[in-house]
Amino acid sequence: MCGRFALTSSIQDLFETFDLTAGADLAPHYNIAPGTAIPVVREGENARELVFLHWGFVPHWAKKEPDKLLINARGETLGEKPSFRDAARKRRCLVPADGFYEWQRSGKKPQPYFVRPKENVGPIAYAGIWDAWQTPSGEIMETVAIITTNANETLQSIHHRMPVVIAHEDFDHWLNAEIGEEALELLKPADNTFFEAIAVGSAVNKVANNGPEVQEQASKGDLQASSDTQLSLFGRQ
Repeated sequence: MCGRFALTSSIQDLFETFDLTAGADLAPHYNIAPGTAIPVVREGENARELVFLHWGFVPHWAKKEPDKLLINARGETLGEKPSFRDAARKRRCLVPADGFYEWQRSGKKPQPYFVRPKENVGPIAYAGIWDAWQTPSGEIMETVAIITTNANETLQSIHHRMPVVIAHEDFDHWLNAEIGEEALELLKPADNTFFEAIAVGSAVNKVANNGPEVQEQASKGDLQASSDTQLSLFGRQ
């Protein structure tokens, strides 16, 4: 799954990567959590736009918000689930990020990892879907979910799911609503060599911690488990 991620790239980097022409400045966010407004790239009337949507999907036909936040949508069933089916065909988007956090639960306490591209590729894009829902009070709330798929070999020992990454050359294909369900063919795990996982300290566990300290690599003594699998997942030294 993807329940926490980071976006620290500059607005200039986002403009260049996503071919944007307008948008507000962004402060670095090292620990983005569900239920907040997150930056999303989608097709506007004349160009791509960077907007802030509520991370917790609500389909437009819902009479009330779901009891549990729908922060992720499974790519394998995206075109079938009533909650996501219509948005998957018509309202796809990109969620800019620099990496995400995942917790390995094999030890006494979950061990957090920061998962980021091995190479310095700049901001990446997670596949997303969005919708506009009218609240009982009449307010229009635009919401988003990040699409997940099976974890690749690099991440399987940490968690069985991972967010779908849309490659730069596939942005147009994913965002084009006229393509419809054919775009769902892009929903597959990232290449095994794309990501690296770095064991980090417990600071990321608290949503209130939103600075560089949440990405500091954990010392071996801080690791909650000591298996060879965990130690081999250290990233760049």
